[in-house]
Order: sequence, then C-alpha cells, then structure tokens
Amino acid sequence: DGAKLDKMPDLLIGLSDRLNVFKLSQDWLFIECKPVDPGHSAGVHY
Repeated sequence: DGAKLDKMPDLLIGLSDRLNVFKLSQDWLFIECKPVDPGHSAGVHY
C-alpha cells in the first residue's frame, strides 16, 4: 500500500575481495527490482 518504505536494496551481489578498498560497499552491486507488467512498463514508469 506504500505506507512502509523499505530502505534496503532487493538484491546484493558481492564481488571479489580487494584489500585496498576504502569502503567495502564499493565491492557490491546494489540492485532494486521493479515489477514490469502491462500496468508498469519499463519505459514509462521507471
């Protein structure tokens, strides 16, 4: 219903270990999934 916003990504993919990274979040892909159907087309709604 949109009353509660989830502030976390839907999917996280960790990459390889790197010892010289200042922020560990640089080695992750943060993916937000959206519904795509006849009522929510990718070119119009997102």
